[in-house]
Amino acid sequence: MNIDVVTIAHNEEKMIKYFIEHYLPMARTIYVLDHESTDNTSKVAKSYGDKVKVIPVQFKSNVFNVYLAGKMKQQFSKQLDADFVIACDTDEMLFPRDPVQILTECIKNKITVPLTEGYHMLSESFDFSSNIYEIQRAYRDPHFDKKIIFSPKIDIEWVVGQHFTIPHLCGNGYKESNLPLFQLRHYKYINMDYIISRNKVVGSRLDQEETKMGIGFHHLWSEKQQRDYIEKMMKESVVLSK
Repeated sequence: MNIDVVTIAHNEEKMIKYFIEHYLPMARTIYVLDHESTDNTSKVAKSYGDKVKVIPVQFKSNVFNVYLAGKMKQQFSKQLDADFVIACDTDEMLFPRDPVQILTECIKNKITVPLTEGYHMLSESFDFSSNIYEIQRAYRDPHFDKKIIFSPKIDIEWVVGQHFTIPHLCGNGYKESNLPLFQLRHYKYINMDYIISRNKVVGSRLDQEETKMGIGFHHLWSEKQQRDYIEKMMKESVVLSK
């Protein structure tokens, strides 16, 4: 089973090690498309050896355009000859950690888009020297049932942000699973100081044309709005197994 992983990263030195260590056991190759990072993202990624390929990319200088990022993942994935591609953000991890049995069944049943069930993983003060799998508290968010794993034999076509696909534009062979086969765990809300500083960086780089359409609005929230949102998720959270 050949599985390739694709992500776009900008200044992800804190998360990139967790991302790579999560996907390395299952992946043939991990492609880190490095979008103008000024920290140690590239250095950390390259330290994991030949299975991790760091490729500098640029679509707008010092501006992050969500639509163009999705298109870049789409076009890059189409070039790969893997059985499945996981194209996701650097803070998104697919569970179970060994997907081979599930994907073997998908191939047998001609499923090219296994569905996911999305969760925001929650911690107010995660120590970035710790084991990220220790975070078990999670908030179920159907908006994050993102279709990030697929066969590159189809022409995957997402709406902005990869939250949904447009099946009739994905060509022949598009077939979803009837039920979610994977959990997609989103490790964004795991340290209050981290998320507030992270949103400042991301918010400052958003494409103004997209923000007018409401894309990436949560990166522009005030500190109070961010704290209130995390508090709400905490109150409604569940505990997931490791």
